[in-house]
Amino acid sequence: MNLLGTKLGPKQRHCLVAFVGCVILIALFYVEENWRGQRAWENCKRVLKAQGLALNWTNYIPAPVSDYENVFGVPEMQRWFKGGGVSSWSDLTRNLPSSSCPGASVDRNGARMLVAEVTIGRSGMPGPDGFSVLWWNDPTSRTKAAKLLADVVGPTAKTPQSAIGIGLMLRRPGEVEAAKIFLQGQTAPTMKEVQEFLPDSILHANAGSPTEKVLKFEESGNGSYRVTMPVLVKVTDYIA
Repeated sequence: MNLLGTKLGPKQRHCLVAFVGCVILIALFYVEENWRGQRAWENCKRVLKAQGLALNWTNYIPAPVSDYENVFGVPEMQRWFKGGGVSSWSDLTRNLPSSSCPGASVDRNGARMLVAEVTIGRSGMPGPDGFSVLWWNDPTSRTKAAKLLADVVGPTAKTPQSAIGIGLMLRRPGEVEAAKIFLQGQTAPTMKEVQEFLPDSILHANAGSPTEKVLKFEESGNGSYRVTMPVLVKVTDYIA
C-alpha cells in the first residue's frame, strides 16, 4: 500500500525502489564531493600559508584614494559632473569647438585612410603572407571580415557635425594598419558583391546613397581591392 491507499504492482515497486536508490546515490555523491572539495581547500590553504601568502582577502583591497590624489575631488570636477546644471555644462565645453558635442566635421569626399586590402583567389590557393583567409561561401566569413575591419578602426564615436555620423576615434589615422583579407571562392565576386561583403554598417556609420558609400573600393589589380574610409579625428587631438 502506498500513502494514497493504492496497492503498487511489482513493476511500480521496482521503479519506486530504483528512483529512491538514484536519489540516495546523488545525495551521497554530493556529500562525498563536498567533503573532497573542503579537504582540498584546507590542504591548499596550508600550502599557501607555509609559503608566507596571506589568505585574508581584505588585505588585497586597495586603500581609499587620498583627497590629494583624487581627481574627482577637484572643485571643477565636482561642479561639472556631480549634479551640475546647464551652467556647469557650458563651463565644461567652453574651450571645445561645439557646445553640443565635442565632435568633428567629416565629409565623405574629404581625406581618406586605408582600412583594408582585399585579395580574391580561387579555392585551394594559398593566401599571401599576413592575410586572413576567408571562404566566400561561408556564412560566417562576413562576420569574421566585419570583426577584422572593426578591430582595425577601433572604437569610434558619433558626432552631429559629421556627415557620415561617426567623427571621432581613439587612434590617429597613422596608427591604423589596414586589415588584410584573402577571399577564396570558386568564382571571383563582382565589385558590387565585394562591397556588399563589407558594408558601411560595420562602422556604425550613417547609410548614404549608393554612390556615396563610407567605405570605398578601388581596384588595385590582380583581383585586389583597396578599401578606404574618411579620416576621423583622434579624440585627444581634437579636444586639445
